[in-house]
Parts: sequence; structure tokens; C-alpha cells
Amino acid sequence: MITYKRHIGIKQLLGGKGEFRIENLLPKGKMLFSSAIRLGLLDVIDSLCFSKNECVMLPPICPQGLYIPFNRKKIPIRFYHLKDNFAVDTKWLEGSLEDINCKVFVFIHYFGIYNPQVVEIKELCTKHKMILIEDAVHGLFSTDCEGVALGSVGDVSLFSFPKFLPVPDGAAFVINNPNLNIVFRYKKNLLMRFSRFFHTHSLLLNNLITNDTKGIPYKIIKTFSLFNYALYYFLLCLTKQNQDISKISRRILSGIDYDDYLARRHRILQCYNSGLYQYEYRQKVQNFSGYLLEVKENDTKDVIKELNSMGLETLSYIKGWNYVPDTEEFEYERFLIRHHLLLPINADVPLTAYEQKIQKIKSILNR
Repeated sequence: MITYKRHIGIKQLLGGKGEFRIENLLPKGKMLFSSAIRLGLLDVIDSLCFSKNECVMLPPICPQGLYIPFNRKKIPIRFYHLKDNFAVDTKWLEGSLEDINCKVFVFIHYFGIYNPQVVEIKELCTKHKMILIEDAVHGLFSTDCEGVALGSVGDVSLFSFPKFLPVPDGAAFVINNPNLNIVFRYKKNLLMRFSRFFHTHSLLLNNLITNDTKGIPYKIIKTFSLFNYALYYFLLCLTKQNQDISKISRRILSGIDYDDYLARRHRILQCYNSGLYQYEYRQKVQNFSGYLLEVKENDTKDVIKELNSMGLETLSYIKGWNYVPDTEEFEYERFLIRHHLLLPINADVPLTAYEQKIQKIKSILNR
């Protein structure tokens, strides 16, 4: 089974005692590390000192890791609209900003695909004296068409490590605006220790998963892995204090050959791209989060089932991971999220395994 899920071996877990230098691959602003985006955001929100009447503007397709911190801090939340290809509806936005007191605007590069609107949004933020948080979580290591690192425009930019790398935790917050005094105050928390413990075990179990998806060993290992992952996510959602990135993750990150790792992911992405090209990429270094598929209306469940049967585990951005306002005015945004999937990119799987599946995927999409 080709899956987007990472895995680690004992050698990775115990090795890698070199220098932690991942910051060399990210934008050049002040960098702060956290165990998770949702935990670091708690300290970001506190540092920004919202007044009683100030709100945050979020996109209506919003990861729980962004929504929960603002909701937990009781910051009023307003949602803006999206158009085709997950673009911001700037015409609607300009008409709405005059009527609200917005302190923070959150912009997402969905699926790691560079959205050049971020420059226009930054100008709007400057005009209306808003702080721009740029979510480049799915664009780790990517650059725009000029070679500028994704996440260089926002006042604060967000990156997540576990979505790409074989680590149990880790997030980077890049402060591009030197006028912002963002301070992280780490507090030891037993919940987070247990959370990372279960995620580490899930990653170790993933290392044992076989290709025989119908075999009993596969089902047993998969079940235990999912159980550990569920415990990790449940405990993470309960954690209310910011935590530093773990020593285990720092050790693993220090032992990765990033040039080789990213080259392998890039070859897989290009393999998908050559046979399934659907989206225009406006970036010099493309995203490595997965390959975005646009699925025809009412076909999503059938496509997922067929892809699974041919050994591809897709990532579907369902409500369990994303918050979408449950009102009629955001029906188009719900349509968008229902009809997009990510095909897995796993650097440890041989390129030939992907090449063998391209034509089958194409036939499913074009039926």
C-alpha cells in the first residue's frame, strides 16, 4: 500500500546527533519552534494582545489546528469566501473589511500550491492595519516562481514538520515582521508527552506495514497504528499549553539528508504531473504534500474506493480535520473540499510503483 503516512525505523529514532539546521531551508525571519501549530498559535495570539472588539478572519475551509486556538482564546471569528481553485474572493473581502475590526487575517496556500494572491492580501492587510498570518503548512521547502521561499510574505508564517518528515512532532513559526514581539512560553505538560509517545509508536508500526493489504499481518499492524495515531490526535487536541519541539524530533531532523529526501519526493511529484496534470503551479520548487486531484461531482467515494483497491491511500480533507461553517452561504466552499483529494507522495516508495499506477488513475478520472 502506498500511503502518505510517514514511518520511522529504530535506526532513525536512535541516530542523528548532528546539528539541527532545518531553519536553513525556510524563510529568513526570526524562527520559533513548537511541538504543533495549534500549540504555538496559543502563544502567538497572547503576544498579539487582541482587544475586546478585535476579531480574526479565517478561510471557511480551515484546519482544526488554526480554528481551535482562536476559539479557545475566545477571539471573535469571521470567515471570508473562496472562489475557484481555492482563491480568496477579494471583491467580497474588500466590501466586508470596512465594517469589521479585524486584527489578524489568515491566508492559506491550499495543498502547498503557491497562491500569488498573498501579495494582494498583504497590501490589503497593510491598508487596514491587519496582521497577516500565512499558512504554508503544506508548502514546506517550496519556493515561488522567483525562487523566494513560500511563507516569506506574511507577518507570521506557519510550517509543520510531521506532514512531510518522519517525526512525531514539530512546527516552525517564522516572524517576518520585526515589529512584532512574539514570545513563546513553553510549559511542561504530561498530555503532550503521552501524545508524542503514541505518535512515535504509530510511526514505528508504519515501518512494519506490508504490501499485502488483504493479509492478516497487514490488518493487525494497520489497526494498532491507527489506534496509536487516534490517541496521539485526541491528546493533542486536549493540550492547552505551548510545548517545545521534542528532542526525538530534533535528533531525527538532524540526521536527514534533505537534498536526497526532497529529490526523491520531487521525482514522484513529476511522475504524477506528467500523466495527471490538472493544476497550474506558479512555483519554482513545487509542493511535496501530495498530488492534488479534482474529482467529478458524486464520484469522490467511488474514486477513493478504487484507488484503495489498487494500493493508493488518498488523503481526503473531511470535517474531522477541517472546520467549515455549517451555513448555506458557504455551500460552494463545501463543494470544493468534497471534490478534492491528495494522492500520496512517499519518498521511501520506488518511483516505478507510482509509474505503474498512473494510467489506471487516469482511466478512473476520465471515465
